[in-house]
Amino acid sequence: MPARVSEGAEPTRTSARVKAQPKPAPPPAPTRGKRKSKDDTEDDTEAPAAKRGRKAAPKPKAAPKPRVFKDEINALPTAPAKIRPAQYMFVFGNTDGSPQLGLGPDVTSISRPRLHATVKELVESGAFGDEPGAGLEMICVGSMHSLAIDELGRVWSWGINDEGQLGRVTEKVEGFEKDELESLLKPVEGLQKEDDETTFRAVQVAAGGSISAALSDQGAVRCWGAFKWDGLFGFGSEPDAPKKQITPQTIPGLERYRFSQIACGVNHVLVLTTTGIILSWGNGEDGQLGRKILERRKRNALVPDRLHLRNVAYIASGNNTSFAIDKDNVVYAWGLNGQKQTGVDPEDGGDEDVIEHPTSIRALHPSALGGRHVTQIVSADAHTLFLLNDGNVFGCGRTQDCQLGLTDDHPASRQLLNHCVQIPAHIRFPDPPTDANNNPDVPPYNSNDAAEPPKTKIVYVAASSRHNYAVSEAGHVYTWGWGTHHQLALGPDEEEQRTPTIIRNTVLNSGWHIRSAAAGSFHGLLLATKPEA
Repeated sequence: MPARVSEGAEPTRTSARVKAQPKPAPPPAPTRGKRKSKDDTEDDTEAPAAKRGRKAAPKPKAAPKPRVFKDEINALPTAPAKIRPAQYMFVFGNTDGSPQLGLGPDVTSISRPRLHATVKELVESGAFGDEPGAGLEMICVGSMHSLAIDELGRVWSWGINDEGQLGRVTEKVEGFEKDELESLLKPVEGLQKEDDETTFRAVQVAAGGSISAALSDQGAVRCWGAFKWDGLFGFGSEPDAPKKQITPQTIPGLERYRFSQIACGVNHVLVLTTTGIILSWGNGEDGQLGRKILERRKRNALVPDRLHLRNVAYIASGNNTSFAIDKDNVVYAWGLNGQKQTGVDPEDGGDEDVIEHPTSIRALHPSALGGRHVTQIVSADAHTLFLLNDGNVFGCGRTQDCQLGLTDDHPASRQLLNHCVQIPAHIRFPDPPTDANNNPDVPPYNSNDAAEPPKTKIVYVAASSRHNYAVSEAGHVYTWGWGTHHQLALGPDEEEQRTPTIIRNTVLNSGWHIRSAAAGSFHGLLLATKPEA
């Protein structure tokens, strides 16, 4: 295997962002989304004029109401049905003394999945819902912090809080050290206030480098933390705007929309409206906002603005890339492409290091997939995974650290471009485990595998810079890639796994059914249902 080329230091409290390559000229005539027409929303109804000769009384200012849209193609997000037995959380990783594991300041290294003691206690006490046995609904991981939603719609946070990304105060709290409060699961403060007319019931969360976001069942968005590139930026374009927000904030300009999905990169945010429009804001220097940002006016990037792409049904984000799927299941990508992580074909500008505008991915068009389509996209620093509706997985981008899990006999392994796979390639998983072989190897390459329903159907994927997790329909979790901080969850001595393999240990083997996963820089999380007694 060739020697690894360093991508820069793993993220730490003090490490600076690695500067991207100089931006090349825009790609030649890529396929782009259509512009939004002016009549896509109803006109606001004007208040009746005052009667002649009579002075109209001043009306009190009211909060902006969501616009009434003619054509909503995306439903408002809803809370999932309660799962019983409840979803517990497993954790693993080595955080070099940082508090990402959420088990107190003294627990910073776990080489195999461990049932999270605090979550177990909160589930069994009923703290996550209205009855004992209520569990977690969702987990997500940023660079060095984590978020979770319980059955009451509250958001819990833990990890690094230098820029307020935990949404709660952890400094100068009497009787507590900062690292102690960071290392404990606690609710985000200010999302659910007693004096609110309507409770913010979170149903989605997203986390980036130092930013966090939540979406409610009413389609409202709240954000906290900070953007961090070439300095520290808050959520306002004014020079005197706060540089970080500890309390969740409403982003100016978003109050009049209803949203169905949110996604975070390291330093940018995407939101999807119920009418299929994407708004983006944050760092746009690598094209990840899908719109041109002038260097002398880069603070304008902190104001949410609409992309020209229409009829979008799904969004996703990598560190510095962005993705969308429209209602016809066409997949689009834009942003940083130095490692070919967007999957854009060379004929559409895929040889460029930056894809400036949303560009369709030919290899993932339903016509190229025999009628199948992409249902989930996860992307990290330099590679991307695409999950299909039949349970197959494709990937593109950097593969030097085994991020794509390709076998040596895979054609894509022999057609690398600077250790990168440009066109999304099929990733083969082992056959399901049996009593005779509880952890099979990936079989030799077969050209028919990519077009056929897989024997091991994958239902959920997660990715970090150099490693990945995939959850099967049967409830197993697979891992592959490279990780010197126990991210692979294969034990203290395993730092590389070239192809997908099942994570096994005594606890998971006792009957736990894995339902989802989240991949951080130094740690991983699993949501699983408890085996029946």
